[in-house]
Amino acid sequence: MHRAGDRTLGLAVTLLVLMAGRILQLRGLELNEDEIWTIWQTLGSPRQVLAWTPYDWPPLYYLALAAWKEVAGWHPFAARYFSVLLFLPGAALLYRAIRRQVGHRAGWFAMLAYGALSYMIVLSVAVRGYMLMMTLLAAALWLTQRYFYRPTVQRGLVLGLTLSAILYTHLTGLFAVLALVVYSLAPAPRSVWRWWLPGLITGALLLPEVLAKADIVLSESRLNATGALELPPLLTAFADLFRLATGRLAAIWGVLALVSAVVILVQRGRARAHGLVWMLWTIGGAVILYVANPLTGFFRLRYSLWLLVGLVVWIAVGVAHLPRWGQVAAAGVLAAGLLVPLSPADLHGSVGAPPMMLVFDWLRTQIRWGDVMVVDESVNAPPEAWDYYTRLYFPHGLTFVHDPADQRRVWFVTVDGWEDPALSAAVHEGRVPGRYAGPWDFLVRLYEAPPNRDGTLFDNGMRFHGVDITRPGAEQHPPLAWREGETIALRLWWTVDYPVQLDYSVSIRLRTPEGDTLVQVDGAPQVPGEPPETSRWQPGRFYIDERTLRLPDEIPSGSYPLFLIVYQWWDNTRIPVPGMTDEYMLPLETIAVKAW
Repeated sequence: MHRAGDRTLGLAVTLLVLMAGRILQLRGLELNEDEIWTIWQTLGSPRQVLAWTPYDWPPLYYLALAAWKEVAGWHPFAARYFSVLLFLPGAALLYRAIRRQVGHRAGWFAMLAYGALSYMIVLSVAVRGYMLMMTLLAAALWLTQRYFYRPTVQRGLVLGLTLSAILYTHLTGLFAVLALVVYSLAPAPRSVWRWWLPGLITGALLLPEVLAKADIVLSESRLNATGALELPPLLTAFADLFRLATGRLAAIWGVLALVSAVVILVQRGRARAHGLVWMLWTIGGAVILYVANPLTGFFRLRYSLWLLVGLVVWIAVGVAHLPRWGQVAAAGVLAAGLLVPLSPADLHGSVGAPPMMLVFDWLRTQIRWGDVMVVDESVNAPPEAWDYYTRLYFPHGLTFVHDPADQRRVWFVTVDGWEDPALSAAVHEGRVPGRYAGPWDFLVRLYEAPPNRDGTLFDNGMRFHGVDITRPGAEQHPPLAWREGETIALRLWWTVDYPVQLDYSVSIRLRTPEGDTLVQVDGAPQVPGEPPETSRWQPGRFYIDERTLRLPDEIPSGSYPLFLIVYQWWDNTRIPVPGMTDEYMLPLETIAVKAW
């Protein structure tokens, strides 16, 4: 009992490590275009999901993801986490199957190798149906063992349902099912007749999908396309497949496979037979796919995932028969594989992955109501990607326009240096470039016009175009009420109609309704990156004067008017302006303060 408890604890810890290794990979992973499209296909009712299922996929994964979406939401992290959860029972079921066939130690190594294999890590965080198929395959392997050990109607029924689920996840599962049939017959070829029940169930359940997909599978265009595929020589093709499966640790995995093959071949009896079955599964299966490629087009790793099961069990059976030091070394190497971070090339291959989660996470904190977005044609992101992320981050809508017209705040998405000249000119017209996010090939930048395009002209040639009043660090949320002691951030928009000859100062004053000054800020314009001297300002450019004003710590509730003064600093002469008060002050806004 004590030993069984230790084994159970060890298996639980291993599964937790495998899960943790994947969760650590999830942070910051962008969705590629295929993954975006996969989630986007599920944003409807079950009937719509069935109707939208692509022609080359059966519907099971899309329906499962749609159901998960209703529970956990459809953020990229939630969608990837679904794949992680699908992976875990597959690892446990593979352990059960290999323990039943070879023993606990081989089963544990199979589970560890299954979780550490580079491409399995990719599958277990990717928003695609392949992980579901792999978990169903591990379940089918275990169920096949149980059924052929003691055939019963119940076991045959469950096995048939599982095989059907594999084929309803992806059509390439057909080769995995055939591999299972060969595997079951290896020890007792005469037991083939026992497949009648699971075969009948699978055939009956699969018939609607076969009829629906038959025209596509047998279409002349598809057969011509697959027939025209050219593969490299056999050994080169195998090496390419192996490198893709094992990633940056291909050399280490190659050594493990070679050592395991030698160990298996020097064994005797059942130990050797068990290892040879899985070597044949892997090598023989790859040969069959290579030969059949002109007809099927399946000699690609994502279409031959069932070979990975053979590879990890081959290694596990061999490693389990090494001396203790060899087993410890192999376990350490496999565990280290979990720490290798995924690169975009590992996860996405040649499929585009626009950094939209990075950008939209930032935009969510920046966009104001009324802002519009303009996307340059040079940006490589499909329409469904914009639709998905907009619905996810801005469920109440985000306005996309082709012509910025007289919009005040425009978010322009470009490939830096490749913008359409006419569109770029229209966005820049009358606006100032501001903050931005994203890499050069997916750059999102705010272009902002002043609050008042026409502005108000002071007698000295300075034209005031309005003020933005916000809290520091929260520019996207202009407040309507303030508390005592808060700091007010001001952005004063200026141009000059002609070169100003002198340098002027600006005063901002918050006054009581009775006319007493509460807070006053004076000085030359504070224009980041531009000269503070007004004599150096040029016509045709905006200058944004940034000021802060701190409310008193003790101030009664009420409405407090805010005024602007432009004056000559050397003699305090105030400059006239239309709309000014008797004291040559231009009213700006009224600040509402709520205090106890």
